[in-house]
Amino acid sequence: MKILERYILILLLTILTLPSFAQEVPAQDTTASQMDKETVHLIMKMFDGQEISLIKSKADQLIASGTDPQEQALIASYIFDYYQQSKYMGYEEIALYIADNYFLNKKLIWPDEEGYLMVKMFAEFNRQSMIGLMAPELILPDSLGREISLRKTESRYKVVFFYDDQCNTCNMYIPHLMKFLKNYNYGTLSLYRVYTQDQRDRWCSYVKKVNAKFPVSDNVTIYDVWDPDFSSEFHKKYGVISTPQMVLLDRDNIILGRKLDPNALEQLIAMDYNKPTELGLFLDQLFSSLLPYDQTQDIDTTLVVSTIDDLYQKTKSDTSVFQEVFYNSYQYLKKHEEYDMQKGAAYIGLKYICQMPQMWKDANFSEKKDAKGREPLGIEFASSDAFIGQTKMAVELFYRNQLGKPTENLHLSLPDKSPFSIYDGKAKFTVLYFYNMDCALCEAVAGQMQKIQEEFAPLGVEIMAIYTGSYKAKRKDWLKYISEKGYEWTNLIDKKDTGDMFAKYNLAAVPAIYLLDEQKCTLAKDITPKMLHEILTYLLYD
Repeated sequence: MKILERYILILLLTILTLPSFAQEVPAQDTTASQMDKETVHLIMKMFDGQEISLIKSKADQLIASGTDPQEQALIASYIFDYYQQSKYMGYEEIALYIADNYFLNKKLIWPDEEGYLMVKMFAEFNRQSMIGLMAPELILPDSLGREISLRKTESRYKVVFFYDDQCNTCNMYIPHLMKFLKNYNYGTLSLYRVYTQDQRDRWCSYVKKVNAKFPVSDNVTIYDVWDPDFSSEFHKKYGVISTPQMVLLDRDNIILGRKLDPNALEQLIAMDYNKPTELGLFLDQLFSSLLPYDQTQDIDTTLVVSTIDDLYQKTKSDTSVFQEVFYNSYQYLKKHEEYDMQKGAAYIGLKYICQMPQMWKDANFSEKKDAKGREPLGIEFASSDAFIGQTKMAVELFYRNQLGKPTENLHLSLPDKSPFSIYDGKAKFTVLYFYNMDCALCEAVAGQMQKIQEEFAPLGVEIMAIYTGSYKAKRKDWLKYISEKGYEWTNLIDKKDTGDMFAKYNLAAVPAIYLLDEQKCTLAKDITPKMLHEILTYLLYD
């Protein structure tokens, strides 16, 4: 009997992969005995990770394979059970599909009345909050009685978080969620935090404590609201049978994710924020075609420039198209790993952004579509003037200390106050490491730089660690810092507080790392410790 069951299972798995299975294979011939729950679950597991539309069709085929309505109902109930608590986000839609198309419409009869009520409740509490749907509106009061509309909050992302102050899991979520929001940098975000109980004093005290303990990024706006009498029916609209529940919406109030934990929320936002658009894919293909097949050959920068000029000729008649193409081309080339492609970004920045302000005056840098129905270009800039101004600065910074050319000298001081300039170093390779003592990222990077120091100093590499803070205000703190850390590199500071380093180097953000050759020509700039290690390994070991 076990052999027969295995044969039937293999047969089912095989025929379910055929597109026309439901039409070509009579239902009564597909099974010789009633399938149990384990078998059905094993079959459906074969389609984990597939598109929902495909899984629905396979579910229909499997249900149709039942020899009579009773067996079909059993198969359908097992499929419903498999997907109502699926580990794959969004697969609850399949359970809802089974409920609507087989049981709630009475096409099939659920095996028992108690189970049918469960199916009915599942559909009622999940129907409005499936991924891809417009999020149901919530207009709830804050602690001052002001009604806050979820849909009218304006931000790139919206997180709806249902919680109870005495819920242990909620209290585990809060620190992780707020830590993510403290360093959040994916555009603006609204946290619509819904208290699900009716204890006002307890709620207000809890909110005050959480907000004081966990500051958030300037890009995040928090709305603390409640619904003590459930008048908004949030529990039905968002399937809040228990807490915590977390839902992610986009700027248009479309549901991107549901039943999220803080880690899943962070991953989903990052994935959505970085997903390529059709234009992004086109630009990647266009500019990638300019790279030489032989990576040892130089990139033809004249070809890059002519390609950019050709884009202008094709888009100049439509301002909206021009803005979208050149904004995204600038961002794409600016982040390119090849320096000669970054030159293309500088070319765009100077010629097609800074020198053509009239083409950008009505650019949409808001969080939503403008009056013409155009999508936002980006939210990094407050206005078109801010975009042009920051682009001008970025271009100026790019052309400082160009690769292959002598770096700008800095006249600094050692801890003993004796003068020391960058060109005083005589090492085969020099690393300029600009940092600040109050920078958390610098603290993390310093450990990696120390490992690089230990490995490459014997091979002729000198690290000059240049403190970017004020000598007058921070000298004692700096001396204490370098004494406690004990890093065995050249520690430098601007004793005269001239600010020359900021005029000569791109120090808009620290840490900043530059690599120079023996003649003090710039080999690499604005690189990470990992990239620095790879370059030095190539130069000194290969």
